[in-house]
Amino acid sequence: SISEVANLSSYGDITSNIAWDRSGRLASVSIDGKLRLYDTSFKLIQETAALAGKQPYSLAFSPNGELLAVGYTDSPQVQVFDAKSLKLLYEPDISGADDVNKLLNKVSFSSSGNQLIAGGTYRKALDGKWWYMLRIWDNRGRGTYRDIAAGKNTIMDIKALPDNGIAFGGAYPDWGVFDSGGNKQIYKAAETNNYSAKDKTHLRVSPTGQKIGITPFQGNAISFDIEKRSLEDSPFSSGKQHSEKRHSLKVTDWANSLSPKLNGKALSFLSANEWSFAVDITMDGQRLLFGSNLNLHSLDTSGNKLWSTYTQATTLCVNITDNGKAAIAGMSDGIIRWYRMQDGKHLLSLYLHPDGNRWLLWTPQGYYDCSVGAEDLIGWHLNQGADREALYFPASRFRDRYYRPDVIDNILVTYDEDSALRLANMDNNRKESETPITKILPPVVRIISPVHNQGFDKEQVTIEYSATSPGGEPILGVRFLIDGRPVENERGLIPAGSKGAMRKSLNLPPRDVSISIVAENKHGWSSPSEVRMQWIGQSFTPDVLKPTLYLLAIGVSDYQKPDYKLGFASKDARDFSAVLQRQKGGLYRDVVVRTLTDKDANKDNILDALEWIQNETTGRDIAIIFLAGHGINDNNNVFYYMPYEADLESIRRTCLKFTELKDTVSSIAGKVLMFVDACHSGNVWGGRRALPDVNILVNELSDAESGAIVFTSSTGRQFSLEDSKWGNGAFTKALIEGINGQADLFGKGTITVKTLDAFIAQRVKELTGGKQSPTAIIPNSIPDFPIGIKR
Repeated sequence: SISEVANLSSYGDITSNIAWDRSGRLASVSIDGKLRLYDTSFKLIQETAALAGKQPYSLAFSPNGELLAVGYTDSPQVQVFDAKSLKLLYEPDISGADDVNKLLNKVSFSSSGNQLIAGGTYRKALDGKWWYMLRIWDNRGRGTYRDIAAGKNTIMDIKALPDNGIAFGGAYPDWGVFDSGGNKQIYKAAETNNYSAKDKTHLRVSPTGQKIGITPFQGNAISFDIEKRSLEDSPFSSGKQHSEKRHSLKVTDWANSLSPKLNGKALSFLSANEWSFAVDITMDGQRLLFGSNLNLHSLDTSGNKLWSTYTQATTLCVNITDNGKAAIAGMSDGIIRWYRMQDGKHLLSLYLHPDGNRWLLWTPQGYYDCSVGAEDLIGWHLNQGADREALYFPASRFRDRYYRPDVIDNILVTYDEDSALRLANMDNNRKESETPITKILPPVVRIISPVHNQGFDKEQVTIEYSATSPGGEPILGVRFLIDGRPVENERGLIPAGSKGAMRKSLNLPPRDVSISIVAENKHGWSSPSEVRMQWIGQSFTPDVLKPTLYLLAIGVSDYQKPDYKLGFASKDARDFSAVLQRQKGGLYRDVVVRTLTDKDANKDNILDALEWIQNETTGRDIAIIFLAGHGINDNNNVFYYMPYEADLESIRRTCLKFTELKDTVSSIAGKVLMFVDACHSGNVWGGRRALPDVNILVNELSDAESGAIVFTSSTGRQFSLEDSKWGNGAFTKALIEGINGQADLFGKGTITVKTLDAFIAQRVKELTGGKQSPTAIIPNSIPDFPIGIKR
């Protein structure tokens, strides 16, 4: 059937769109301007002469199969035809959209068939912002209309939903859902920067490409330093702009063009339907680089093509490094990519989140580095054949193998990914696994019932779910979590049982909750399957029994080895303990504190204290773990906290591996917060090791199977700062101020997790002049909650 459909163009010109009705008939529109109708055997049974518009674009059957609506790319009109005779019946009112630049070229009928919906480039300014509209006509397009604001760019598709709802997809990219009354139920905007060129200077690069600066189309200048892993909301001006590159070549007519020119001569390197959007020339004037909607093209000074590389998106801006070894391209999918100028090989990708905090760097083979909270913005897509849905595995599921900051470090040294990997493995005495990723897949979990936002009126709910391994490995266990924390009486693993659907009864609190399930096989934990449920039972009296707060505060300033000495880490732990003890009688029935500093903060005592807080904290309580001191990564990038007796010549024996923290956190039944101030500078590394990187610790502790809320004093490769004028480290000073009441940002007398995060982030930047950027990661399954009251 597919081959027969593909041959429909033999009846005329190229088919631009098709639609089926419920009986199996097929209609098509082609760029020859004709509308055609086929029976269920794909036999042509009717066609029109060229339609009123020269370029019909989309079409849609009414649900009963009686009508066909058509939208155009060169006319704002919409036409409705009889779906048997293809006779034109009527044209809906397009008042206000009757402009060739305001197209309604995408059409659909509602599920009832009473409403006709269209959208495209038709837009209006509302409250000072441009919105692309959906026009909805009653009476199948004959009646009155209303316009509703939908997306932020061209409407690309419209689909009818049950109960006369509408779903749309836009070119922003964005998508949304409206109910039958035109009320927006869901709207998801792009989480990408727009790198369309404002002018020739909006993309800057350093001589080797290690640092870039760019100004998004709608936003402020930002810069990123690969070596320092530093993202800053500030301009970067050290790279030369295009006009400063000295050569005699002159490229014209290149912007949004089918035929750019070199020194007045038309170039013919573009393929059919390919448009030029960006250009740059090497400093020596020997090579040109064009970016289009399909490829990057390198040309010599005569216009001859040297190489072409297919790109995943339209190249909006491009800049060649001064050393001529790499080109950096900002693309329409919001990703900045590095390419080798020698042959166009893709080297590196950078995603900068519009929130100004999250970033990701990754290679074509999947080796990556990332900021806190950004790890799962990329992942692995695995096809399972034409008859089965594809699987998606976030990058965190393969962290042990692919989280390789050391490989990223070598990309712009070697300009070759394989060489960068070999060099990183050699430097760190690491052997790379050759097992294909399809052989190390974690389980896949799905909650079958209840469905998302389903109501419940009894505290015991039965969950039906499946847990399978794509590779067939046994499921070692399943963990159930309520609002991100493990079910209290099931802290260990729960056998998965038999294959197929399984059931589990859970006792839920009488309130809205989030239920998550994760499963484990020998390759690791699955991504969580999550469902939110709404309490619809009788109102209840809130639990008047206050929780207990358990605090383990650890800080080391006076290390056994004097070279490791810090100024305020132990005082930070004591001061934090004191400020939380003052919360007793407020939110908390009791505050139980164990503080370990200096000599008392040895490895054995810390392990005992971790066991204590794990055993004492119940499901109604809150556990807080505070760490201040030095942190270090070993050659395999494993993070360690450095206790009193730490010795970098014997890290495993003398330092606390972060898995001890993770195992503790994942087993605590109550809510868990961690405050990590363990990236202080000093003489610890002696130039022999990489700077400590706390990001891997934070990302792993916040995985669904651990579910901790983690605050860190700094990000990536930053050092945490302390100063005698503060009397604490900058992070702890801000933390104490916040708990004492300054994080009561809304004047309600309470400090919540999110208000504390906002306060600390701003306060630390103020204290350090922007040299230190604290961060927090709060798992999606854990709602915001108060952790203190203003005292």
